[in-house]
Amino acid sequence: MSWGTYWSWDPKETWALITFMVYAVAVHDRSLPFLRRPMGYHLYVTLAFLTILMTYFGVNYFLGGMHSYA
Repeated sequence: MSWGTYWSWDPKETWALITFMVYAVAVHDRSLPFLRRPMGYHLYVTLAFLTILMTYFGVNYFLGGMHSYA
């Protein structure tokens, strides 16, 4: 049911929000000390990419929901 509820906590929508927030932290790299170092930044961006993989593969193949394609 998409009308009448603000947020339905669908796994695809939730993981899309998590991915957005993780990448928002990567954009603000100058304000966080551990992201100022190249090694810390590259490790964080690699972990951030894993959230994209979870959003696509994890939700589509392992979790159910309104937006799963498996």
